[in-house]
Amino acid sequence: MKHLLAALLLAALAPALVAAQGARVPVVLHPAEGARGEALSGAALSEEGLAWLVAELQDPAGEVVSTGRGFSLDPAGQVWGFLLALPSALPGGEYSLRLEGGGPEVRFAHTGEVRVAATAFSSEKIHFDRNLTRLMTAPDPQKEEELRRLRVELEAFRPEAVHHTGALLPPVAGARQTAAFADRREYLYADGGSSLSLHNGVDLAAPVGTPVLACGSGRVVLAGERLMSGKTVVLEHLPGVFSLYFHLSELAVTEGQEVQAGERLGAVGMTGLATGPHLHWELRVNGWPVDPRVYLARPLVDKSRYYGILEELYRDERR
Repeated sequence: MKHLLAALLLAALAPALVAAQGARVPVVLHPAEGARGEALSGAALSEEGLAWLVAELQDPAGEVVSTGRGFSLDPAGQVWGFLLALPSALPGGEYSLRLEGGGPEVRFAHTGEVRVAATAFSSEKIHFDRNLTRLMTAPDPQKEEELRRLRVELEAFRPEAVHHTGALLPPVAGARQTAAFADRREYLYADGGSSLSLHNGVDLAAPVGTPVLACGSGRVVLAGERLMSGKTVVLEHLPGVFSLYFHLSELAVTEGQEVQAGERLGAVGMTGLATGPHLHWELRVNGWPVDPRVYLARPLVDKSRYYGILEELYRDERR
């Protein structure tokens, strides 16, 4: 007899699922709503085990606005997590979440609805002196190559890179936030020109030399000096999920190094394009920036909850 919880979950989620004959239908879990500038976190649970999972978010016109791949959270492939970014410029409203997945004994498809809240973001004007104006606007092959390399890292998806699933830690103790995620910015240049931009992270002001800590366990995929972001560290926490640390005064890690949550990465500085000492802290999901502060209070992927639901769903069969 199917457990009551399984019936309630399936009725509430109302998935459109197709399974191989004789195989148990996987259960898909995801929030019914989210806010732009966050990442939608969910899971697919299958006792038979999955080998792949892909997800996409579509707008009412059927256009794909965000994509992601799932990753296994256990050796048997019974619990697969996924994260889908909700870009900060996404209009609020109703969207369709579509998933497909499969394994040796099952292939399935799921369609669900997600309501995206139209979060409001602040705006600001930033004045640059001549040196910063030149750094921002002058063509430079080195700047372009550094941007290309960063994009390659942020678009990488390594299925085995499951280092940190829980909530994040603040990267700087006692820092003062001076700029929020997704601020709408107007840069005012010394030559009278201007440009518009979105702020992809959070700025945390602190004295030069204040320790900068890893917000979660991970692997260092980039550690070095860049023209725009100064001394920079990028950590990989999950497949397609990275945290970024800009404008450091020093580096305490090297590329390829494994670090634990709270481990020292470097120190606050004002290297690169910076008007004062601060840490610029970002979180990227499948290349999209999302607000890292959201994950100070909740896990990136709620692995323990998903394990508990899987155990509850198939408890009768395991006795």
